Amino acid sequence: MTRDESSRSGVQHDPSLAPKNRPMLWPHSRSTWFFLWLGFSVISLWVQRASLQGPFISDDFKDIVNHPFMGGISTRNIAALLNPWSDAHSFTGNYAPVHQLAHMLERLLFGNEMLGYHVVNNLVHALNATLLVALLRRSSIPPLAAVLGGAFMLVHPASVEAVAWVSQLKTDSAMAFCLGALLLQGRRDTLALLCFTLGLLSKTSAVAALPAAAAFAFAWGLDWRKGRWILGWTLAFGIYAITQLDTYATVASYTVTAYEDPWVHMRSILAFWMRYIAMAGAAVGISAFQEPGPAMSWLDPWWLGGLAITLVLATRTLVCLSTRREEAAWWIFAAAGFGPISQLFPFLYPMGDRYLYFILPGLIGGTLLWGRDIRQRFSLASSDRRRQLLHALTRALVFATCGVLAIFALRSAERAALWTNEQLLVEEGIRNYPKGEAALFKRACEAGRESDVDEAVSLLQAAADRGVNRFNDLPHLACFSSIRDAPSFQAFIEQQTLKWLAEADARGVQMPEILLTKARAWASLGRGRKARRAYQEVIALNERLTATARRELDALQETVSRRKQRRRATQAAPRERSKP
Repeated sequence: MTRDESSRSGVQHDPSLAPKNRPMLWPHSRSTWFFLWLGFSVISLWVQRASLQGPFISDDFKDIVNHPFMGGISTRNIAALLNPWSDAHSFTGNYAPVHQLAHMLERLLFGNEMLGYHVVNNLVHALNATLLVALLRRSSIPPLAAVLGGAFMLVHPASVEAVAWVSQLKTDSAMAFCLGALLLQGRRDTLALLCFTLGLLSKTSAVAALPAAAAFAFAWGLDWRKGRWILGWTLAFGIYAITQLDTYATVASYTVTAYEDPWVHMRSILAFWMRYIAMAGAAVGISAFQEPGPAMSWLDPWWLGGLAITLVLATRTLVCLSTRREEAAWWIFAAAGFGPISQLFPFLYPMGDRYLYFILPGLIGGTLLWGRDIRQRFSLASSDRRRQLLHALTRALVFATCGVLAIFALRSAERAALWTNEQLLVEEGIRNYPKGEAALFKRACEAGRESDVDEAVSLLQAAADRGVNRFNDLPHLACFSSIRDAPSFQAFIEQQTLKWLAEADARGVQMPEILLTKARAWASLGRGRKARRAYQEVIALNERLTATARRELDALQETVSRRKQRRRATQAAPRERSKP
């Protein structure tokens, strides 16, 4: 065994493996990497062909179509998107100017022509698969295995959501910057820092690159002077975190009451981790609008599986860290990709195909390096006959992987067709999660059409208990028109309105759009004084919403005036009748 082989298998650490002394890419020709990206692009476009004309869906409307700062490229709009404390971020709930500026440019180039948006997402997705191959090669993964690893990410059914959903360009671009930063670290430190920062400004998930980069540096045995770039990354994340937490605190409006029990909270984190592992390895649980509930029971199989897999991977990571093997960095990369959506900081809907996008590369790299380590150890300790058997098993594994990739590609093509109609996605979510909020709300609508007010209110309450507050929509939905004036339905709306207002007041919300919603909420409850105060705050804070706020304030004052006139007339009528 050579010195290099000994180091890679973890027997001893070799300082010569520092990034400037080891091969970074394979092969060295830039044209070969270009053709690999081109080939991945063709495959991605073929797999996603059904979604290439798909419309804007769900979050696309708040992030792109109806976003008031996406109307055109102007100094005012760009300044608002770059300013972390402007109200431009109240629509997305995240400080992500790179993502928003990219969509601003797309709107200028493509308008409402959907093909352009989808092609861009696919090209960036293919770039990510190519960069993953390069990063795997940097960890000395054999060429064929590295390409298969990149292809695995390329055609994985869970990646469809991150590519076919237009506004998920934030996920694709953040991953591109994240992988680029990891490839550049230790070689082009300034460019690596720039890539990491741009990744954060695309999506918070890019923070996964920070602990992964630190683990890679540790494996390479970099000294303080060569590893000081990590301080720049940490500072960049610290500054970003301040702005992001401030933005999140002002717009987050949902709570998960089940997590008031810390044991439920802990079990749920491990259960979600296990679900992502199953989704990554076997494409189990893939669905639009996922709504798995918290792990309420100690016997929940998902949390038990999550505990077992966590112990195994944690042990393996510690072993690799103790021998300075790069495999540890890949497992840390996967865990860090899960961190932002782990429910450590609770939010609704922690499961989503798109969230696997930042977990999958770490799992691919860790698995390939672990497999390489097993193969090397087995090969060194075996006879020639056993080594021949090992080569045969390796070839069989390659063919099996190619078969899995073909199946994944076909399944991804089927899933891409769902992204041509939002109703298809909603129906899949309801079918896979019959006890979820969407299913409960659908049944409530059906009860409303049948004028069954008690059933409708009961189902709406069950949906609200899962954390979603639709107080603003309920009075206007056609399916509830027949029960709109029912006392119990009105009482439910009032209860939900007051609950939302209490949560907004507790957070000290100052975003103009949310203040406008507060004004409307108070007006719907007949609290004219509080509604007027909220409207006046909107007018004082935001020029763009002044006209809307003034119009609604004038209408409110006119309504209050008419009510006073009717009240006076009602009070005067008995006096008139009592006169002789």
